[in-house]
Amino acid sequence: MTNPALARQLGDRHLHFGLDGFFERSDFGSVRIVASEAVCQTLGGQHLLWMLVNLLMRQFAVIQRLELYVPKVTAKVQAHLLAPQRAAELSSSLALLAHAIAGDAIDVAEVQQADSKVDVEILAGASPSENAGVAIGVWADGWLGFVGNPSSAPGTAPTSAYPFAPYYAACLASAEVFKRIRRMRPEAGAFADKTFFSLWSSSSSERVSALDPGPTLAAVKDAHAYLVGAGAVGQAFAAVLCSAQIAGIEITVVDHDVIDPEGTNLNRCVLAVMDDKGRSKSQLTCEALRAAGLPSTWSDSDWARFMR
Repeated sequence: MTNPALARQLGDRHLHFGLDGFFERSDFGSVRIVASEAVCQTLGGQHLLWMLVNLLMRQFAVIQRLELYVPKVTAKVQAHLLAPQRAAELSSSLALLAHAIAGDAIDVAEVQQADSKVDVEILAGASPSENAGVAIGVWADGWLGFVGNPSSAPGTAPTSAYPFAPYYAACLASAEVFKRIRRMRPEAGAFADKTFFSLWSSSSSERVSALDPGPTLAAVKDAHAYLVGAGAVGQAFAAVLCSAQIAGIEITVVDHDVIDPEGTNLNRCVLAVMDDKGRSKSQLTCEALRAAGLPSTWSDSDWARFMR
């Protein structure tokens, strides 16, 4: 059973930004992620699913239930940060991540078939069922990605290990879920229908072949960087660094703030889970970087004091 009061507490910050004029609905909805085995077996596919689950489980008081219809892939689950404790199978690892983020605020279920009614179905290399109000296709490979009508999604599994497009496609897909569940009014904007994008060229098209697939990254040697701010943007940047497995760089994380003790900023901090309430943002970000093999240190000073 979900806890609606907890969900509304955790969702406080994204429920009070004057959005009522743009949406017709304010009650909770349901989502199902459906992924093919071909997608699940790839590192790029695992990046996509990790970020999809991560972001959807932070839509407190918007999503009431998330179903995972993901094959029981027994190949090595490779994606960094996949769950606080990884399971032997991808689906179970994603479920662990979901529970760690939302606790009792959102119901999570691993399912063996898509036979229940849901408001939105997100399809990663899979075909839509007949039991969803709307289906959203999502695909990503390296620097290229797609979100929109599943019939236009590429049928190929990702070949690149880069997390860039997978993470961005997950962001767009989760935004589409929010718009669909809250029923965005026609005058408030448009839904994604056939959106292909290249993060490398910052461009979009209706054909993936028209986009720049981007380069292979060169190795980094003996670099030191300061990550100033470990909130929404800082943690997203750190997640990319971890998942891209960029060696040769040392990070110093600086942020004086904490994850809100009431959890009201959990909806935007992709490295934080329910058990991190009240913890230093810089410390938990540093721990994630270290777990991914990136040397890092942290400070809970603000930047001005740190530089004195």
